[in-house]
Amino acid sequence: MCTVAGLLAAWQIYALPRVPGDELSFGQALRWRYLPWQVWVFGMPLIGLVRRRFASLVASVPLHIVMYAAITVTNTVLIYTCGSLAESDGF
Repeated sequence: MCTVAGLLAAWQIYALPRVPGDELSFGQALRWRYLPWQVWVFGMPLIGLVRRRFASLVASVPLHIVMYAAITVTNTVLIYTCGSLAESDGF
């Protein structure tokens, strides 16, 4: 699921350049958008594990909020890092 979402996100910024003349290669688009989606590959099983471990809604909601925030911050940092590296052909 995350692989498909990452590929679709990469295709979106490859096919629809932000500014004419500012096109990215598909490899750059892939590095920019595919890698951050892979955070969710590891995050989703952790969320499922917490759900199974804490069956009580009262106990699981705060934990889910903290986990969601951590995964989202990690994802956002990766998007900006991979984006700047992809635009400069750093990797």
